[in-house]
Amino acid sequence: MKEILSQKEVETLCSLYLDGKLTVSEERDLERVLSMSSSKNSYKGEIVEETLFVMGIANGVPRKGASKKTVHGILYHILRTSAAAVLLLFGVSILWGYLGGHTAYDNSEIVCEVYVDGVKVTEPIRVNKWQWKAITEACVC
Repeated sequence: MKEILSQKEVETLCSLYLDGKLTVSEERDLERVLSMSSSKNSYKGEIVEETLFVMGIANGVPRKGASKKTVHGILYHILRTSAAAVLLLFGVSILWGYLGGHTAYDNSEIVCEVYVDGVKVTEPIRVNKWQWKAITEACVC
């Protein structure tokens, strides 16, 4: 493809692009010219390289949006992290209940009745966990 713009013209267009003074169609044309020429490295200079970087053009290929693979990777990462968090919460709740989370039940009451040879001896009484433990330890069966 024949070059139709000089180095100075491209640098001027790049400077106008970076200043935000080009129209949308002029920006599109500049992007097309730079993307076609960047593979051949025909336009050089710091301002041209900066414009290529801002436009997202690398190796002659303009940068597009996120690919499907990237989106799927992000969704997979979110799903994996959420599943790990749920499992962690579930495991902690089981360990808490098993190892020492019984403080909520320490003061709960137990209803008990005393029977001797199938005959009811006392009316139902309410005892807490510690009293029940003392009663069962004192009981000789």
